[in-house]
Amino acid sequence: VVRTRDGNWGKPFNLGDKINTSRDEMFPFIHSTGLLFFASDGHIGLGGRDIFFCYFEKDVPGEIVNMSSPINGPKDDFAIIMDEDLKKGYLSSNRKRGKGSDDIYRIEVLKDIFGKTINGTVLDKDGNPIERAYISIFDGANEIDNSLTDANGKFYFFPDRAYKEVIIKGSKSKFFGKELTLSTVVKKSTIKAELVLIPDR
Repeated sequence: VVRTRDGNWGKPFNLGDKINTSRDEMFPFIHSTGLLFFASDGHIGLGGRDIFFCYFEKDVPGEIVNMSSPINGPKDDFAIIMDEDLKKGYLSSNRKRGKGSDDIYRIEVLKDIFGKTINGTVLDKDGNPIERAYISIFDGANEIDNSLTDANGKFYFFPDRAYKEVIIKGSKSKFFGKELTLSTVVKKSTIKAELVLIPDR
């Protein structure tokens, strides 16, 4: 469902059969990167209800990924939330040795299961976010992705393979364009990028 600028909600639409099955898909959580988490007992899992995630490319869901053990197990695991860096979070589960039926558990992700994420911001010279700046991502001369910044000047990029480096180009009407060469050969799973655009007059 889309919320309009005047604060009203539009009409909900179904995400289609890549996400939804004939069974139950529940507890959606949208991370600030646009990553969708949800619980399902219809996708292939470890038993009961498992937690899955997927990326979206131009509003089209990509591969559905099971978060695997120890986040998922033979019982029901659901209702996950994650912090900004996708390193810590909480989930609910009725796994064995709990305090009752459904319990809340804290989790910490110790290995990179999401791939590298470029977390970018576009600002003006005073440090204010620039909305709807056009962002292009290049591998050499080849454009591999593009997007617009959100209301907080944010953009995100999820590389589909290992790039030694990428070139990020930002542009906006009435501003000079800016580009940034960024190495992705780093240990961090989240790579920060910042572009400052200067007015052209």
